[in-house]
Amino acid sequence: MAENAGFEVRPGELEKAGEQFQEAAKQVTEALSKFAAATSISPAAFGELPASDKMRMRFKAFRDQVDKGTEHLAGQLNAGGSNLKTTARVYRAAEVANTIHQAG
Repeated sequence: MAENAGFEVRPGELEKAGEQFQEAAKQVTEALSKFAAATSISPAAFGELPASDKMRMRFKAFRDQVDKGTEHLAGQLNAGGSNLKTTARVYRAAEVANTIHQAG
């Protein structure tokens, strides 16, 4: 635990949170794969009625929107996790340097 100028940092908690963020990113990616498989509908499924082209286009737009949003969410979770873990490493390194400096 790092203490400096009246504040306290818990690198272990930051690292654990970072790992949880990255695990959540993996779960979101897995969910996206399941969604893609579940929504893999052949164009023929919509039939040949005049409105079927419009339904196909709306469904594709819906699927594309979900894909983009989910990929973005997974990326943000992964990046956030990485940033938390990096912050933990920086605080640990500062704590070690401070300990060495005080000992010297």
